[in-house]
Amino acid sequence: MEHIKWAKRQIHWLGEYYCYRYGKEPKCRHFEECNSCPLLNLTYSRQIKLKEKLLELLFEKKIEIVKSKLLYRYRNKAEFSFIDGVLGFRKKNEKYKSFPVKECFLVPKIFASIARFLQDEFYKLGFESWDVIKHKGFLAYVVMRYSFAEKSTMVNFVTHGKKHKKELSEIAKVLNKKFGVESVNWIVNESYRDEARGVLYKSWYNFYITEILNGIKYKITPQAFFQTNPKTAELLFKDLLKFVDKNKDVADLYCGIGAISLLAAKKAKKVVGIELEKENVKAAKENAKINKIKNVEFLEGDAYKMFKDIGEEFDTVIVDPPRAGLSKKLVKRINNLGTEKVIYVSCNPFSLAQNLEWFSSAYNIKFIKGYDFYPHTPHLECLVVLEK
Repeated sequence: MEHIKWAKRQIHWLGEYYCYRYGKEPKCRHFEECNSCPLLNLTYSRQIKLKEKLLELLFEKKIEIVKSKLLYRYRNKAEFSFIDGVLGFRKKNEKYKSFPVKECFLVPKIFASIARFLQDEFYKLGFESWDVIKHKGFLAYVVMRYSFAEKSTMVNFVTHGKKHKKELSEIAKVLNKKFGVESVNWIVNESYRDEARGVLYKSWYNFYITEILNGIKYKITPQAFFQTNPKTAELLFKDLLKFVDKNKDVADLYCGIGAISLLAAKKAKKVVGIELEKENVKAAKENAKINKIKNVEFLEGDAYKMFKDIGEEFDTVIVDPPRAGLSKKLVKRINNLGTEKVIYVSCNPFSLAQNLEWFSSAYNIKFIKGYDFYPHTPHLECLVVLEK
């Protein structure tokens, strides 16, 4: 643990040094007020060197990083906060303030155009911003998603309460006619938590958009988890499939809408995906039907609780957890089962390093590689294969 803390301090210092020593004039006008892409003023080769150093500090060896297929406009999702009447991104070092987005080079161009239109509409209609401190107001977020395969767009309104029904319906019509938005959804956050999630209340037009990765079609529903850089995700998935053995049973924990499960089913005897979110499980089952994949099953529930009961059935375990990584008790459970292989997809090298320390008593690292899903940011995706 101390080694990981030390690596965090070192890479933070190195990042600041690189930006100071090698930084150029940033491409984006919002660079000084936005924290979405703090490495934008570095050349891409410098960014990769910095991330290679991060992996070397954490894992004490040089690790290859696969570069992103797109350097700009690679993201398929963005969250716009509506704070004090301003729809935009959160300000750097000012969590509860936002700034209007004139442009963003990480997302499709249409996102900024839609955001500017919505800003004007919300102002004219007098929509009240949700106050995360006082817990009052109405509109909190606008979430946009995009399909590179279909070039289609989804817009989600996240509110506290269900007023302004007529106004939102009219806005949905304009989004469809003027911008060609194919899916508009209204999500109600019934808690006080500052998050762009909640209960789906209403949909206009399609409930989903469709993306294609490695020849598999995926219905992406309003709140579904899906890789934000699909073009580069295809490269990781292609490598992952090499380590799925034929005629073996596979468990896929944190399976989301079935992205990895359906891919693994191409080679495995059977795949069981486990996912906590009900909406994701429903979408995963529909995705299996769309692709006519029958050797896959999806179960709703907590990864640890469910795997505790059925874990002995599987030869390989695939995990793709949130940024916090796996819990120690889940790692211990996998270690004790004697599962032949663990395939780990991680979006956080620091939690990955901690988890690999816990796995080290039972497994050896056979393969590890980085994938730059997030150019111009300090973040990185990794694929690790562990074997007994």
